[in-house]
Amino acid sequence: INSYKNAGDYTRNFSDDAMWNDLVQYAAKADTVNLQTISTREKTALQQRLKALLARYKWRNSGFFEVLNADDTAIRKAVETIRSTK
Repeated sequence: INSYKNAGDYTRNFSDDAMWNDLVQYAAKADTVNLQTISTREKTALQQRLKALLARYKWRNSGFFEVLNADDTAIRKAVETIRSTK
């Protein structure tokens, strides 16, 4: 996480795949939890939340919300509206 300049850089360039594979392997060994059986929607939500929590660790709440809201269409539209009124 230290290789990213800021939360925006992290949001755009961080790969969820390696983190997900590590988590699946760890959960299977440590807790005998099979994360391979969860739905695609649940997997996507969990990946996004984990990515946001890592951002919170590095960039506090601003990083957390930047990652969490990166794909939120309402937030994107609000930012677009604010920028267009300036």
